[in-house]
Amino acid sequence: MAKRLNIFKMKDFKCLSLLILCICPFILQAQDLERDGIYYNIVEASGGETFLEVTHKGDTYVTYTGDVAIPASVEIDGRETPVRSIGAFSFRDCGGMTSVSIPESVDSIGEYAFWRCSSLTSVVIPAGVAHIGGSAFKKCVALESVHINLGVRSIGGFAFKDCEALQSLVIPESVVSMDTCAFSGCKSLTEVMLPPNLKSVGMELFSSCEKLERITLPDGLESVGDGAFQYCSSLSEVTIPGSVKSLGKGVFRQCKSLRSVKLPEKITVIPEDFFAGSSLSSLTIPKTVAEIGKRAFEGCRLLKSITIPPGVRTIGMYAFRKSGLETVDFEEGISCLGARSFSECDSLVSVTLPESLDSIDYGAFDRCGKLSSVRFPSRMDGIGNYAFSECSSLESVTLPEGIT
Repeated sequence: MAKRLNIFKMKDFKCLSLLILCICPFILQAQDLERDGIYYNIVEASGGETFLEVTHKGDTYVTYTGDVAIPASVEIDGRETPVRSIGAFSFRDCGGMTSVSIPESVDSIGEYAFWRCSSLTSVVIPAGVAHIGGSAFKKCVALESVHINLGVRSIGGFAFKDCEALQSLVIPESVVSMDTCAFSGCKSLTEVMLPPNLKSVGMELFSSCEKLERITLPDGLESVGDGAFQYCSSLSEVTIPGSVKSLGKGVFRQCKSLRSVKLPEKITVIPEDFFAGSSLSSLTIPKTVAEIGKRAFEGCRLLKSITIPPGVRTIGMYAFRKSGLETVDFEEGISCLGARSFSECDSLVSVTLPESLDSIDYGAFDRCGKLSSVRFPSRMDGIGNYAFSECSSLESVTLPEGIT
C-alpha cells in the first residue's frame, strides 16, 4: 500500500513540475534597476558584452505620461552601459504618453512594446533597429507619423495594426519582410511606398485600409499573401509586377473602388475570392492561367465581359456568380464548369460553349434570367442538375450528341 502511495506522489510531483513549466513563460520578470523613472533589465550577451533592455516594473506596468526620452546609456557602478533593446510590453497601455525618443543605440523593439499607447502621435525608428516586434505599436490610435530609418530589416505581424490616424508611410529599402496584418486597419492611410527589395507581401498586410488609394508593388516581388488588400474600399488601380509567381486567396476581396488590375503573365491560378465583391470593370486573364478558383469574381457587378483563354481548364464553383457579365467568350481548352459558376448572372444573354468542354456542373447557369440561347459543343459527357434552372428567357437549346 505504501509503495502505491509513493507512485502517486511521484505522479503528483511530475504534474506539478509540468504545471510550473507551462506557467513560467507567462510570469513577469522583475526589473534589475530603475533610473529616472525608466526600468531596465541587465543582459549579458554571449560575447561578454553587458547591455540594458527597457522593461516594465516587475509584475505591473508603469503609466508613463507626456514626453518620454530613453537614454542611449545608463551609468552603473561608474560605467556607461548601453541601452540596446526595448523589451516586450515595456510601455503598453501608456495612454498619457504623447511622444517617445528612441536612441540610436537600440537595435530591437519587442512585441507589444507600445501597444495601446493611445496618445502617441509620432515615432522615429532609428537606423540601428533591425526588427520591429509583432504588435509593437498596435492600436496606437493617435499615431499620425511613423519614420522608419534605413537599416530596419523586418516588421513583425500586427506591428502597426489599427493605427487609425496614420496617413502616409514610406518603408525604407532595407526592409525585406513584413508579416501578417502589419498595417491592417490603418483607416487613414492613403498612400504607401514599398521597398524595392521586398519579396513578399504578407497575409492581410494592408487589409481594411479604407482610404488607401494607390500602392506601388516593386519589381522583384514574388508573392502576395491571402487578403493582402481586402476591404481597401478606396483602392482604384493596381499593377502586379511580372515577377510575381504566387497570389493568395481574396487579395482584392470587397475592394469597392477597384476598376482595373494588371495580372502577371507567370501565374497559373486566379485564387478563390480573389476579386469577390470588387468593382472590377475589365480584366485580361493571362494565357498561363489554368484554373479560376471558386468565387474568384463573385459579385463583380461592373464586369460586363470576359474572355476565358485557351489555357484555362477548370472554372470553380461560384466563380462568376452574381457578376454583371453580359457576354462570355470561351476559347477552346476549358473542360469543366464548376457548380453555379455563372449562376444569377442576370445580364447574361447568350452563351456559346467550346468544343473542349466535357461537363457542366450543378446549377452552372441557374437563375440567369435574360439568357435566351445556349449553343453546346457537339459532344459532352454530362450536364449537371439544375444547370439552367429558372432561366426564364431561354428559348433555344440544342443538346449535344452522346449526352448522358
